[in-house]
Amino acid sequence: MKKTIIDFNKNVTLLDGSQSDQHLGQIVANAINSAKEGDALKLRSWAFDLYGKKTLELDSSDLEVFKAVIQKSEYLTVISKGEALQIIADAK
Repeated sequence: MKKTIIDFNKNVTLLDGSQSDQHLGQIVANAINSAKEGDALKLRSWAFDLYGKKTLELDSSDLEVFKAVIQKSEYLTVISKGEALQIIADAK
């Protein structure tokens, strides 16, 4: 089964195009940590990996779960959520 590599090892891009001092992977990790539903063991593993600035290797079903967690997150701002979803789209 094909795996997709998700790499959030960058700082968030601000509206003016500059880079913030906030790491996108760590922001997404905190968003995953705030999820109220889903496979807690899998989500926990992803959160730890992202917070530790690691990449994720996801099969197609996990990729859809991961994407849904980001889309449903009320923790993420539009800028962070959009950047994360764009990285996922570009990784396919």
